Amino acid sequence: MSGVLQAANLCFQYPGAKRLAVKDFSLTLDRGDFVGIVGPNGSGKSTLLRLLYGALTPDSGRVLLHDRRLREWPRKAIARKIAVVGQEPFWNFPITVHDFVLQGRYPHLGRFGFETEPDIQNVEAALKKVQLVDLAERQVYQLSAGERQRMLLARALAQDPEIFMLDEPTANLDLRYQVEMLDLMRQLQRELGFAVLLISHEVSLIVNFVKRMVLFKAGSALAEGPPERVVTPQNFEALFEVPFQLHTVGERPKRYWILPSLKGDSH
Repeated sequence: MSGVLQAANLCFQYPGAKRLAVKDFSLTLDRGDFVGIVGPNGSGKSTLLRLLYGALTPDSGRVLLHDRRLREWPRKAIARKIAVVGQEPFWNFPITVHDFVLQGRYPHLGRFGFETEPDIQNVEAALKKVQLVDLAERQVYQLSAGERQRMLLARALAQDPEIFMLDEPTANLDLRYQVEMLDLMRQLQRELGFAVLLISHEVSLIVNFVKRMVLFKAGSALAEGPPERVVTPQNFEALFEVPFQLHTVGERPKRYWILPSLKGDSH
């Protein structure tokens, strides 16, 4: 059975670059998947994500959405299937949280672009799911970093997508908000059944939330599979080029601590 999204043998090189940014990458994403792509900065993770949602076109290989080439889909139709939560700049223009989240309904609006009562209800439901109802009329520049990230998630929820793609969703958040964000994402994924593809370099955190991991280095998959198979000191040393120690706690679920080994550590 084919997945909701399939990528096969993707290759991409930026004009003038000396090497491929993405090289021979393949992935299948099904409903209910929670996949983390982890790797060092500059490894090509964000480029890969742009290929997977159609912002970039691969030089070779293909991306299929429901068994149809992604490039054949109209942009609004893609936006009804795939929501992207990326890193956005600090906003200093006047717009309320409610109106910002309402932007997520754009792919569903009719030819005249006017929202309907069901659109408003969808936005209110999204705000409730991320616990921002009380801040709906606040200006976005008045939010904390954690609140802004939940607002971005609410806008994506308002799209009513089948796939969420998240680009470093916990970057610039303190540990509490990192955990809250990923807990919320996992809770919503279980409740609504959509697929999640998340890229990050926060390995020690991400590994405890995803069902499947791709270790991504220099544009290629170094290893792929469930955390219990992929998470080894050897794999992470190859990924980040420093020695690692691996500690586990419990069994169901098993929790991982992945720590770089410092000079003078005993092994």
